Amino acid sequence: MFAKDKMTNYSYFNTEHHSDISANERLKEKLDFLGISKIQKEIVHSLKGVFEKHHQEIVDKFYARLHEVSFLHQILVNHADEQKLKKTFYAYMISLFDDKLDLEYVFKRRAIAEAHARIGLTPDWFFPAFTLLNQLFIPHIVQAFAKRPAVMTDALLAYESMITLDQQIVVETYMELQANSFIGGLSTIIEYNANIDEVRDLLFYQEQQMKDSAAVSAAMEELNAGVEEVSSSIASVAHDATDTIDKLDSGVSALGAVMNSLHEMDAEQVTIAGQVDQLYGRVNSMSKLTDAIKSIADQTNMLALNASIEAARAGEHGKGFSVVAEEVRKLADSTKQSVAHITDDMHELHSITSEIKNVTSQSSNRLHEGVEKLANVSADLQGMNVGIHEIGRHFEEIAAISQEQAAATDDITARNHNIVEAIEKGAAIGRRTGEAVYQLSKMIDEYRVRSISKNMKMSQEDLLQLAITDHLLWRWKVYNLLLGFEKIDEKDVASHFDCRLGKWYYGEAKRLFGDSPLYRVIEAPHARVHSLAKEAVQAYNRGDRPTAERCLRDLADASREVMEKLTSLKESIIAEKQKHRSYM
Repeated sequence: MFAKDKMTNYSYFNTEHHSDISANERLKEKLDFLGISKIQKEIVHSLKGVFEKHHQEIVDKFYARLHEVSFLHQILVNHADEQKLKKTFYAYMISLFDDKLDLEYVFKRRAIAEAHARIGLTPDWFFPAFTLLNQLFIPHIVQAFAKRPAVMTDALLAYESMITLDQQIVVETYMELQANSFIGGLSTIIEYNANIDEVRDLLFYQEQQMKDSAAVSAAMEELNAGVEEVSSSIASVAHDATDTIDKLDSGVSALGAVMNSLHEMDAEQVTIAGQVDQLYGRVNSMSKLTDAIKSIADQTNMLALNASIEAARAGEHGKGFSVVAEEVRKLADSTKQSVAHITDDMHELHSITSEIKNVTSQSSNRLHEGVEKLANVSADLQGMNVGIHEIGRHFEEIAAISQEQAAATDDITARNHNIVEAIEKGAAIGRRTGEAVYQLSKMIDEYRVRSISKNMKMSQEDLLQLAITDHLLWRWKVYNLLLGFEKIDEKDVASHFDCRLGKWYYGEAKRLFGDSPLYRVIEAPHARVHSLAKEAVQAYNRGDRPTAERCLRDLADASREVMEKLTSLKESIIAEKQKHRSYM
């Protein structure tokens, strides 16, 4: 390994200028350029003993120097345990001497770069740290091989080549991180813009809202006329109700007067009934008196008969008494006949007074019942009158409210006209906003295209993200055609081979991922997207908007499928890289 010991005709590179170490394409390019072969790797491995002999001194001085810089000191204090960092530093150097140059080696360096980037260490400080490491370690290499200049030169150049390889990997990682941040940020903005599919719906709903508002305005005018008519009718009813209430008040007052008169008649009827009862009693008493007179007449007649008999016995001496007795008998007969007539008259009078009593009693009862019923009717009417007065008051309130409603509907109608005007202005603003959003997305894309130069180092997942964003913008362009913000001729709709996604898919992507099933499933939905886009443009340009809308909906579904497939491929690349990121 260290056979030569002279500097005459010294050459670090072998004659073939190619590394004999097997590695992937990107790493192999670096190994070839730096001249790192298996021999150089063995030379670097031989330096492990030199480092281990002095590693404590090197590590301590390295971190002591970092602490002298306030920015680096702050990072060390805020983000790490120094003892742990020293162990990590030692592990990194041992990895430099021992590890095989393969993908795992690369990803260990990438992990170191990513970890330092996360804590805020920028490249302008990261690379001086490598120089500081060289300043601390190279003197020990020189000292170890001071008497063998050619060997020392091999060792220094091999070590420097390995450190440069690590720096290249770190530079690439930082560049990819910056590219990822830039591309990711712009892609997020573009995707957000391109996913504002609601612009079309917004314009549609605003147009529908204008129609609905116009219909509402017409309905409000009809309602306003109806409310005014109802208000007028209610006012008329309220006026009629007031007249009716006044008449009812008069009727209730008159009924009260009638009630008073009937109460008086009822009282008088009670008095008459009492007097009729007295008359009936007197008639009964007179009937008894005629019976007594009849009895006296019968007795008188009997006395006259006895007197006549005695006068006949007395003969001549009794003739005078006989005449008197005859006259008494005649008087008794006459009295008896008169009493009979009086009795008949009294019976007739008794019958009449009995009938009068019955009629008077019935009339009194009916009058009393009528008075009571009329009193109830009067009370009910008075209650109704109170209720009708309350209804009348409500009618007045309703009339006032209906007038207020009529005024309110007038105001609503006026406001609705203002709303219609505002909606029309809003629709115009919405359309201008949609157009501005589209123009903004185009400006962002132009900035993205200008900013992503060939000198920008991008990872495969970033290239995939660019492809996803390109596809999204292309679909967004077709979407805005239907909004009237873009003009596209069907000749401008490239085939799925010629678009930016197609060029990447059938170029770099095919070379790297052609054997992956995740790669192959992208082609069919991508071709369908272009077919539907062409059909949508043709339909729109010939005025067949429904067909264009249908094609756009189908295109959106196919586009989502393409995006999902591309995202799956991107995630598989990231997952594959994660397998190698075990070193921190």
